[in-house]
Amino acid sequence: MKNDHNILEIGNKNPFRVPENYFENFAAAMEQKILAESQAKSKIIPLYRKIKPLYYIAAAVVLAFFVGDYLTMKTASDDETMVASQTETEITEQQSDVLLAFVDKQTLVDYYLTGEEE
Repeated sequence: MKNDHNILEIGNKNPFRVPENYFENFAAAMEQKILAESQAKSKIIPLYRKIKPLYYIAAAVVLAFFVGDYLTMKTASDDETMVASQTETEITEQQSDVLLAFVDKQTLVDYYLTGEEE
């Protein structure tokens, strides 16, 4: 690597230089830079972007409510169906008890042995 400057040529001189009036204007220049950065960072966020997460939360709550309501209705309808089937079975048992009261034993034995209906 070739050095353009020789240490002996430089001697006791300081090779670095500071621009004129740098330290006198430093505070004012720094304040201007800070002010420019703070104005650039403070963007205006639209209201709908701030409220957008609340819409998602509200939609999730409504969905959970409807799913819960649907499952509750399905369970209730299953219970009603079970009760209805039990009621139908009870009705047919009651009807068969009434029919058996009017039929004598010999007719029942003949019916079950032959497997034929009269």
